[in-house]
Amino acid sequence: MSSRAAIIALGAVPESLRSPVSHWWERAATLPALSAAYEELPDALRAELPRVVAGSEFVASALIQDPETLAWLHRNDDPSVASCAGAEYQRRASAAATTVDTQRILREWRRREMVRIAWRDIGGRASVTDTLRAVSDLADACIHAAVAAAQRHLETPFGRPRTAAAMPNAAVGEVPFIVVAMGKLGGRELNFSSDVDLVFLYAEAGETDGPRPIDNSEYFNRLGRELIRLLDARNEDGFVFRVDTRLRPFGDSGALAVSLASLENYLQEHGRDWERYAWIKARAVVGADAYASATRDFIRPFVYRRYLDFGVFDSLRDMKALIAREVARHELDQDLKLGAGGIRELEFIVQSMQLVRGGSDQRLQNAGLLEVLPLLAGAKLLSKSAVADLLDAYLALRKAENAVQMIRDEQSHSIPDDPCDRARLSLNMGLADWPATAARIEAARRCVALQFEALLFGAPETQRRNGEGNLDWLASDDVKIEEELRAVHFPADEIGPVAALLDEYRQAATYRRLDEAARRRVHVILARLLKAAAVRTAPATVVHRVLRVLEAIGARSSYLALLKEQRPALERLIDVCAISGFLARQIADFPLLLDELIDPNAFEEPPSRASFVRELSARTERLPTDDPERQVEALRQFQKVAVFCVAFADLSGSMPLMKVSDRLTDIAELIVERCMKLAWDQIPRPTAFPTAATAIRSCAR
Repeated sequence: MSSRAAIIALGAVPESLRSPVSHWWERAATLPALSAAYEELPDALRAELPRVVAGSEFVASALIQDPETLAWLHRNDDPSVASCAGAEYQRRASAAATTVDTQRILREWRRREMVRIAWRDIGGRASVTDTLRAVSDLADACIHAAVAAAQRHLETPFGRPRTAAAMPNAAVGEVPFIVVAMGKLGGRELNFSSDVDLVFLYAEAGETDGPRPIDNSEYFNRLGRELIRLLDARNEDGFVFRVDTRLRPFGDSGALAVSLASLENYLQEHGRDWERYAWIKARAVVGADAYASATRDFIRPFVYRRYLDFGVFDSLRDMKALIAREVARHELDQDLKLGAGGIRELEFIVQSMQLVRGGSDQRLQNAGLLEVLPLLAGAKLLSKSAVADLLDAYLALRKAENAVQMIRDEQSHSIPDDPCDRARLSLNMGLADWPATAARIEAARRCVALQFEALLFGAPETQRRNGEGNLDWLASDDVKIEEELRAVHFPADEIGPVAALLDEYRQAATYRRLDEAARRRVHVILARLLKAAAVRTAPATVVHRVLRVLEAIGARSSYLALLKEQRPALERLIDVCAISGFLARQIADFPLLLDELIDPNAFEEPPSRASFVRELSARTERLPTDDPERQVEALRQFQKVAVFCVAFADLSGSMPLMKVSDRLTDIAELIVERCMKLAWDQIPRPTAFPTAATAIRSCAR
């Protein structure tokens, strides 16, 4: 590492970072192994070295601490080769005789692999998604190795956990250990210096078969503690990953490892809304086969509702308020994760959409944010442009988060104040200077904050401050409704009829059965209804039709939440009720049609055969082929929605009569075609065609 090489290296980094790079170069030149490895580097890696050392004190220190790392990096720079090296490390760690040996191997592996990941990222040869996946894959592999080692360490005194009933795909009678990754590791999007959120489970009760038999619950708690010690304990070699187990049932006060039966009972009896958000990200790193049945039987039903679940926004507002107080208390405004417009708000946006629609759209039942976000475009909640903006903002914020953490391998999410660290952040993000970096981060946060605000409240803050009012007075038996309607400036000649309608509604059993939360939603809906109906030509008629819809909805909180949370949907419901009593009755008879009112483009263009083909495909393509009942139910829903759209186009005057008959014919033809395919798929191939015809008639009914 000659002085000439040092001069060339300094010319490749910003002036503000040349002093620390120069000092590192002088120290490195005294280490023969490091100097020899440098001389063997290809030109491309040699050219990247100054930039990486300038951007990351962690990499610079790791190369000094372990000079062999540079030669290892040269051999394993290519990801395909690095995977082989990782497999060898995993084998060695799993087979290590003692806890100390396992810890040393894991920490060396982690240090070298993280140097490789940071080097490729800072050098511009890895995308944000490449880096997130590489860190996640490393964490998965380290957990696998640590579990195998921990089991070997416990086997001599305690043996293996056993039960009378064998688990599928497991050793006979052995109870499998299940390690569930939550949070970003669950989504395979772990940031550079993140901890790992883990939940430890086991399949069944029983006891171990060794010289000192112990109950399975005690064994798996010991195994969990040993796993944490292997990964989390800090020694002279550092640590592997910080482990956080607070997402387990009952948190810190609960057992470290719990049985699947205990988890099921906990989620059913004690599971809270915030835990539904958390379990979206759940993914089994170890014991996936044993975990699969739990996912199917009770975890997915806990997370996802089969109906549209707009009630999640109330809990989301509560969680946001808690975070906002935490941010204010600890002055975290500049926090990339928790601050306004930060990564957490973007995660909330995506997870809320998953909770709302994941029960009916199984594509959204996915732990990976980057996999789910593109699917939200056109899902009646986010526009394509909003999804594109959020995707760009997410990648920018995660790039910035990794860039900050690569500086010192610290779990920091704060935008730095120090000028040198700002220079490192800009360098690591591949931007020219600090003003450009600050502008990029600010633009991303502003985009997220605006989308999050719209999601939670449906209107800008200034509009909300003006107030919409509510109808809390409706719950009082002695209130004079006419006086209240005058107070909200309702037309004088319509006050009497509308007051009678409201009095009839509040006396009805449907309203009286509502719980407090549902009544608050109804009051908001009615306040908006009266304001909109007041400017119509027949306010009493509009109010009457909307009230009939509310009576049909009854206490189904999902639909009330939809109308409260999705203000455009309520406005379109009012429009529909103003146009036609027939359309209002259709919605009252089939409330799922309310979902069609969310899409702002739904009624701008008359329906066409092509639009029906797309709608039918969207409703059926993601359904399991071996579940004909759900396929037929999807066809029924499609028929209701399609006919409603045609009726609206007809009654609103946007489609001539002859086109109306054409579209109704299209609906019938598409349903018959799909029924024929469904029937054909259900019958054995040797069966004669008349049997298929019988099946088709069955589907049509």
